[in-house]
Amino acid sequence: MPRHPASQVRSDRRALARAFPLTFVPPRTGRPKKPLKIGIFEELAKRTIIGEDGKSLSRRRLGNAFHDYIRGYRYHAAGAAGGERVDLDGNPAGMVTEEQRLWHQGIMRAMDRSRERAAEKRRHAAAAALPQAAE
Repeated sequence: MPRHPASQVRSDRRALARAFPLTFVPPRTGRPKKPLKIGIFEELAKRTIIGEDGKSLSRRRLGNAFHDYIRGYRYHAAGAAGGERVDLDGNPAGMVTEEQRLWHQGIMRAMDRSRERAAEKRRHAAAAALPQAAE
């Protein structure tokens, strides 16, 4: 039975965190992420990483897990805070520039607005579902 894509991505992210514990944070732990070295994906793609299914992660699976990692709010929060980037071994690998920091802040604002719109839609849907008072 094939795995659900989201569960496959989480599984592959856990594999990344096991292979590079000083660089990647497992999903759904709430731990802060660190800004990654520019170009780190190409270095990552050259490595053999074994997934929880015992198979080597293909470039596609690796890319899905990596992109899921860097699309998250906590990753953008790390970039917005600035500071050092890390390589695959967790060593310093450059700094987040001011331009990059501002870009991450903009992404976070857009994510916040999207969450606010979704919450507003849920409130309106809940209100519309309530029985109307008899007049």
